[in-house]
Amino acid sequence: MERRPWTIEAGVACGISSGAVWLTSVLAGVPPALWAHGAGYGHVGGLFAAFGVLMALLSLATLARSPHAWLLLELLSVIPAVAAVGGGSAIVTSWRTLSAADHWLMPLCVITGSAQVAAMVLLNRRPARRWCHVDPEGYRTVFWM
Repeated sequence: MERRPWTIEAGVACGISSGAVWLTSVLAGVPPALWAHGAGYGHVGGLFAAFGVLMALLSLATLARSPHAWLLLELLSVIPAVAAVGGGSAIVTSWRTLSAADHWLMPLCVITGSAQVAAMVLLNRRPARRWCHVDPEGYRTVFWM
């Protein structure tokens, strides 16, 4: 049996932890300023939770050597990466003017977005691509399989 590369282990752990943070945060309603009904982002909490579940499931499917899951995880990791950049810039430039909900959301975006970027980088390493049966020279295996 072929040994799993450490980049797979670490990348999948980053993807699962990022998804779990969003799912747990929404389901537990923590912090209330962010998810309470009528406050902050309570009206779109389900969307955040669904995205967290999707990222965790794609990470698990990647662990099962699915090249299609690998590609979707790589592509969808761009969304949290952009959110991390936006959250970081909001923290740096306008922390004082942010609402109480945004004081929670921006750090959450930076933390989980950074975890997804780490997952994206680790899973895109040559040993991880080879282990997931993705063509090391490109993504031909995923698109024409």
